[in-house]
Amino acid sequence: KGAQHVAYLFYFIHLSEKLHNDYTSIESYVAAKVRNDEIDFFPLNKAICLSDKEDKGIEQIQELKTMMQELLDRHKRDDAKVRRQKEKQEQVLWERQQGLVRGYTISSSVGGEDG
Repeated sequence: KGAQHVAYLFYFIHLSEKLHNDYTSIESYVAAKVRNDEIDFFPLNKAICLSDKEDKGIEQIQELKTMMQELLDRHKRDDAKVRRQKEKQEQVLWERQQGLVRGYTISSSVGGEDG
């Protein structure tokens, strides 16, 4: 990073020593910006080649977040389903222990009547 700053410093020195009529179009553009105290031409911690990679990285992070959320949602659904099945089994077991069978009680089945 420090080397980049030194390179820009040398570039500005180069512009100051070069005749204005000999500037390339880019040098003219940068020299005008420097004269007007504008710094929007200066890359602020971003290189063009890195910005594409950064954008792709952000997209990949978003995709991973989406996938993680989908997995978490699926896990919650599966966990709720397992809990419901377990509660149902516990309810059936409790009913059997209490002498209850679906739709019948001990007293109605002993008397021979359907409930």
